[in-house]
Amino acid sequence: MGQSEIEIAGLADITIVVVVPESGDEVQTMKAGLMEIADIFVINKSDRPGADLFERNLKLMLAPAFTKSDKEVPIVKTVATEKKGIHELHEAIKNNLTRNEERRLSLLTEKAWQLLINKKMKEVDKMKLRQSIEAGMNSDHFNLYSFIENYG
Repeated sequence: MGQSEIEIAGLADITIVVVVPESGDEVQTMKAGLMEIADIFVINKSDRPGADLFERNLKLMLAPAFTKSDKEVPIVKTVATEKKGIHELHEAIKNNLTRNEERRLSLLTEKAWQLLINKKMKEVDKMKLRQSIEAGMNSDHFNLYSFIENYG
């Protein structure tokens, strides 16, 4: 699990991690990253052998004793080619979106903050700022906070 996946998960409304029963060893090695970002786990191809055992092991890995999170991460079993589990997945997504509203509000606020900073700083020429600071430093009583208050 790379840093970019975690950043993307931080911007998404919901993060669904889709696995298949045969990915047991992979999940073990990626456990920390997956557990950190997953809002919902989907075990697709759950008609394959080992799906029930994989689900039990996944539930154990998600147990409060093994994770830092106190949120319950739903596990939905699907067979996409037969459209099995699609209704259950839809319900899990709807429930999760409701719970993630505070997270979404925080993420949107942070993004808006960054956009406003970029918009306000667009007109600031860094070289001119440097020259103004340099000129101010030549005075006896340069104060950066007063300088910023009066800059512009």
